[in-house]
Amino acid sequence: MLSRQMQEYFDAVAYWKRLLLLRVQTPELLAKGTKRSHRGRQRQMLEQARNQLREQMKRKRRRRFRGDVAVDLTIFAHGAGNIPATPRAVKRYLDAMNGIVYGDDRQIAHLAVHRLADDWPGLAASYARGIGLPTVVEQQDPWVSIAVLPVSVFSADWERVFRMGDHAASNVRFEADDFERCWQQFTEDNWTHSDDLKLEELVRERRRDEVHGASLERFPSDMADVIREDRHRDIDEMLEHLMLDQRPGPEDHPLAGEASIDAELLARFGLPDPGPRPRWDLPGSFWLPLRAEASGWELAVRDTMMRHRDRWKVLPEAFKRPLALDIAAFGIGPHGKDIDNLAHAVLARFERLYCGEHRGTVVSYRVYRRPSTRPGVRVLVMSERRMSQLSELVEEARSAVIEQGIDEHAY
Repeated sequence: MLSRQMQEYFDAVAYWKRLLLLRVQTPELLAKGTKRSHRGRQRQMLEQARNQLREQMKRKRRRRFRGDVAVDLTIFAHGAGNIPATPRAVKRYLDAMNGIVYGDDRQIAHLAVHRLADDWPGLAASYARGIGLPTVVEQQDPWVSIAVLPVSVFSADWERVFRMGDHAASNVRFEADDFERCWQQFTEDNWTHSDDLKLEELVRERRRDEVHGASLERFPSDMADVIREDRHRDIDEMLEHLMLDQRPGPEDHPLAGEASIDAELLARFGLPDPGPRPRWDLPGSFWLPLRAEASGWELAVRDTMMRHRDRWKVLPEAFKRPLALDIAAFGIGPHGKDIDNLAHAVLARFERLYCGEHRGTVVSYRVYRRPSTRPGVRVLVMSERRMSQLSELVEEARSAVIEQGIDEHAY
């Protein structure tokens, strides 16, 4: 029987043996055409993409995956002008891989998408300040980088991060290695006690000003207005930062165990089953009901998000920084709703209701199946930086295990 340390090593090595890297480049991003001429051009580009994939699979001597997979797409579309909605473009790339990379896109148990395009929040302001992208990047045709893994390898990678993180947290050393430094950045609570005090004081000042109007009476009216605007902006930014300071956990992957509380155990003690919703109905997260009918599901998503916004008055009018969503689909199974279609319904309405209808604010997302007897969808809202830290952690954990080798005393 293999020791844990040896199993970790072989699992990490399996990543490089099983990983499939592909690239698709077309004159435009793949999308579903709306006009006849556009549909014809899109059909041609879809076939062009499929030919590229066939050639790469042949050159790499790879056969299509037969089991469940984890797919990672990075979309580069700078200088492409009008960018189609991310999930719609993603659907076309997943369709392009059907029958070539895998037999059917229902094999996708985990999908991660990252997009780098001209509608990235803050990019317009950067251009206005004269800070643009290199010309060689802007002049390239849109292209998509694709990474595909068996879902078992992906889940082993995911669980390794949190096992090593627990080990790092309980063994504080004077000089941290690369993984430990990344782990500290990922897990540290950026929201501190001093932030609490600052926010409390700002809110108190605003309340005094609104009730008594005397806190700024010594200033000229135009200066007082500027101070009020700055204070209001500071409060909004701090609240937004507080709500986005969350992260996925060790069980947020497709092969995790049942996440719900044991209903039989609760009933034995005469306790009610609270279900998952109370835990996840927070300013930065919510629980969506899952319905079989597409129209009913989309209406339920919209109504739930509207109720969530009404309930949590501290939510900003619109998130303005790059965001990431962690979308866990509980209890849908491999033959249920496609997770890419599910992500489209969530993202489109989220950007409409939470981002001032600014398409492109969500620059990264994960959507994946989770085993459960309670069907539903949990959405976590976080900063794009948090999601990037997690990707870096996965790489650092794998590299650390391979570097340590299989010496029993090394890990």
